[in-house]
Amino acid sequence: MIGLRRCRVAVFVLPLFFGVLLFLPPYASRGYDLWTEAAEVGLIGVQNWDIPQLFPVFKAASLVVIFLSLVRPEVGGRLLTLYGALTYFAISMNQGIGFSEEFGLIINVGFVLVTLCLSATWWWEFFSRNSSNRTGCQRRPYWMIPLVFIAFWYPLEPSTLVPEFTWRLFLANGAGLSACMMTPLFLAILIWRYPRVNLLTLYVTSSAGVALGLGNFYMNFLLYPSEMWWNGVLHLPLLIISAFALALSARTFRYDTDSYCEPSPSQA
Repeated sequence: MIGLRRCRVAVFVLPLFFGVLLFLPPYASRGYDLWTEAAEVGLIGVQNWDIPQLFPVFKAASLVVIFLSLVRPEVGGRLLTLYGALTYFAISMNQGIGFSEEFGLIINVGFVLVTLCLSATWWWEFFSRNSSNRTGCQRRPYWMIPLVFIAFWYPLEPSTLVPEFTWRLFLANGAGLSACMMTPLFLAILIWRYPRVNLLTLYVTSSAGVALGLGNFYMNFLLYPSEMWWNGVLHLPLLIISAFALALSARTFRYDTDSYCEPSPSQA
């Protein structure tokens, strides 16, 4: 019993580790005041999306991968893991590195490390035999669909940070190259197939999602609530789905994975 409890507690070590990494101060080639300008420098690095030509490409590619992974899992499963590895690498470069006239080259060190770890995990799954290429149980978590949809849409006007529910944004914004918007999508597909998934990928991705979700909750609702409240609302799917996926990871230490599909008589 003690061993099981220790295993379940150990599940939360990686989210904590990722959280510590995300709070590492960013690097700026021209320097900055660590105590007063670190948050500003970090935001510049994350928001410095300077390749809008790729936004529709990644959005369209995401839709294709979703369709294939659900309709043709024997093909789409492998494609999903490859796409996840490539997307997280692109995200680490796009959101983790920026440039400012005032601060010069900016590198969000912790964010780059976390997203590169995610990319490596999905690469490992792509080359391993334990890939998420099979459908799971029939108890579908349909409640995730609207959360994934709103995160993927990301209806926010980037200059004013106010709601903008236009279909143009569905294919023309940077959500397809955002860790906070793509992680709910990747996790939702893994959860949809649970328990026939690569549990390491589920665990690492959900751990990073929880750390990113809590960090964004702190920034949007506690640091800048008047300006970034809507951005915070759009990040709630990340926190909710990641926490659910992490709970599934923790559950495997105590219960048989098939219990999620078919409850035991005592649970019925």
